[in-house]
Amino acid sequence: MNLQEFLSHPPIALPIRPDWTDDFQGFVSKRLDSFLEALSSLDVGPVAENLRSRIPAITTCCNNISRSLHSSLEGRLQEGYTHFDAAVQQVIEEMGSYTLSLAEREAGVLYRVRQTKSPKLERKDIFHIPFEKRHQVPTHR
Repeated sequence: MNLQEFLSHPPIALPIRPDWTDDFQGFVSKRLDSFLEALSSLDVGPVAENLRSRIPAITTCCNNISRSLHSSLEGRLQEGYTHFDAAVQQVIEEMGSYTLSLAEREAGVLYRVRQTKSPKLERKDIFHIPFEKRHQVPTHR
């Protein structure tokens, strides 16, 4: 299976439409198993090799998610949280290893956008709002 087929494969494609013939735990378990099966059936290529090298870590994450759901549904919430936290921490560690740094020549021209309800802005209105007008700036900025 090539990468495009993998990304459009039902266990991978979003949004997920549940098959309610199973209980929720069975549904999640089948989806995770299908995902791992599809992952191992990827063709040769740089992306496939990269993903295949991460199968043990991905399997551990899937197992932690299954254990979390199982423990939670059995009423062992602390144990369920511990498994869920382990899965999330693994993903955070993996994502933390990715960095994006662009040299100025790679970034190209960057633009700053300002929303306004006014039909036309003056050149002075496009840039940073002066300190004396800080009350006009929303706090989410």
